[in-house]
Amino acid sequence: MLYAVIREANKENSNVIKKFALPLLSDAKILLTDKDIVDEFTVNFVNGLQGGTIKGRYMYLTVGFTPLDGEGEYFDRAIKVIDLRKKKLVRSIDLSKVTINEPEDIDFYKGKCLLFAGGTGGIYQAF
Repeated sequence: MLYAVIREANKENSNVIKKFALPLLSDAKILLTDKDIVDEFTVNFVNGLQGGTIKGRYMYLTVGFTPLDGEGEYFDRAIKVIDLRKKKLVRSIDLSKVTINEPEDIDFYKGKCLLFAGGTGGIYQAF
């Protein structure tokens, strides 16, 4: 499957997760439209959305910016964990003690959750 996470227009904390069947690479041009959506649901959290990954039934999304850019919830660095079966946000993991840099992306390697932070950050073990 292929997932898209889209911030709803004019709704600051509303994020739509859309699920698509994975298109064939042999299709020269791929244009996904609403008719291709297999499932969709909305989750609410302050959005400074960066990268993400899926492991098992959970989607892990990195959010937030470096505190040097500003203050407030929008800048809080975290990993948002979304249960794709229950279609809801189930956990928010604070990254303020992991890095002061902006979280850019996340993935799993050899059983470890690794976080890439921009700027002078690098790769960190998130959990």
